Amino acid sequence: MTEEQLLAFLQDNKDDIAASVKAKAIEAMTQDLKWHLPDAVTKAVAAFFEAEIVPEIQKHLADQKGPIVAASIKAASQIGDKVAEALVEKAVESMSGYRSGEVIKALMGVR
Repeated sequence: MTEEQLLAFLQDNKDDIAASVKAKAIEAMTQDLKWHLPDAVTKAVAAFFEAEIVPEIQKHLADQKGPIVAASIKAASQIGDKVAEALVEKAVESMSGYRSGEVIKALMGVR
């Protein structure tokens, strides 16, 4: 193909070539957005939460510090009670099971 033939071909098909280039460019941009837009949105949301939401939550937690500490202390104090309940339950199981006779004799001082 000579230079003149190539120029003639391009001139004759310029509308088709332009439409094809436009379609390919649109497709490339669409694919780029599909891959990069979610990441950009995620980064924007994370930045917003860091800048706007986290400080508000920290303020609210600071305002509720007393009740949170009180609830934590109450929960911690109940741990001992729950352990004691479990130990008593285990002891009762042992006493009412096959060893109950041995336990009663030991309590009564009978050998």
